[in-house]
Amino acid sequence: MWFWWFIFICDMLIPMLMVIVGNRMRKQAPEKINEIVGYRTARSMKNMDTWKFAHDHCGRLWWKIGWSMLIPSFVVHIPLYRSSENMIGLAAAVLCTIQCVILILSVFLTEKALKTIKKYNLIEDGDRIVLGVSGGPDSICMLNILNYIRNDKNLHMNFDIIVAHVNHLIRE
Repeated sequence: MWFWWFIFICDMLIPMLMVIVGNRMRKQAPEKINEIVGYRTARSMKNMDTWKFAHDHCGRLWWKIGWSMLIPSFVVHIPLYRSSENMIGLAAAVLCTIQCVILILSVFLTEKALKTIKKYNLIEDGDRIVLGVSGGPDSICMLNILNYIRNDKNLHMNFDIIVAHVNHLIRE
């Protein structure tokens, strides 16, 4: 039974570390770009905007994925409580492999987000964005998301939003 507890604690480490480190990354990126601490890839280290975006994006992913993996990791161990050490070890190896693959996948997702922002020059500092808002739920949602991005202290995005609305009197 001691082996089950040992493996159980070990299998909870990756999801718990993802939650803790993800929360820290998204709330407090390192002040300066460096090669020792933080999310360190060539794309993330280009400038302070990409550095902070990468930390925020990856931190949010790790936080969400960590919580999502915690419950299944716990549930997998319940039926193995009185199983043999070989069965517990095999299940732990499979679970740990899946957890590591998901952890590595989050890096590829963050790099894809950085690449997309760079490729399309979506929003840059000082931009003025004009939104056509009809008043429907989709355009109000778009306005709320952009306003959230603009006001989020972790993202350090400096842009103006101009709301354009035309009442065409087609709807009553």
